Amino acid sequence: KQNNLMNHPAVYFWRNIEIEQIKKVMAKYNLSQPILDLGCAEGQIADLLFRGKGIVGLDNNLFFLEQNQYKDTYRKLVNASACSMPFKMQSFGLVFSNSVIEHILELDKVLNEVSRVLKIGGKFIFTAPSQKFKEYLLFSWVRGYGNWRNRWLSHYHCYSHNEWAKFLLKHNLSL
Repeated sequence: KQNNLMNHPAVYFWRNIEIEQIKKVMAKYNLSQPILDLGCAEGQIADLLFRGKGIVGLDNNLFFLEQNQYKDTYRKLVNASACSMPFKMQSFGLVFSNSVIEHILELDKVLNEVSRVLKIGGKFIFTAPSQKFKEYLLFSWVRGYGNWRNRWLSHYHCYSHNEWAKFLLKHNLSL
């Protein structure tokens, strides 16, 4: 059994702010279906954002997929890697990913796959910590704490807005 870090009060506080921001971004666009939740985990975020939309959840962790199988959030759950998705080209109008891609070493493969499975005109909405993550930690003043925290959380990609734009452009995606 895995420890669920989502139950910490600070996480609830942060996730509430994050979800409100995601809703504001999504409201700006005419988002088409079907929707892929890339790295769906336990489905809490998708349930709040997409309840009733019959989305597809993808995760490489069977524990999380098993937690989702009795929920109404997903119409389909897929156990696969984000680096090699078992979907046809242009399958999704929206690929959503909340705090996932920063944990995947092979970022180019993930972005290539997102680009491949998105319909023309589709949207990729994702969240990831920026290069400023270390600065905003409670103990940021402790030497080396930010680097330790990123390693502990397996954050491989904490980039600036401009750096993300370059990564996305390389895969025919735009910020």
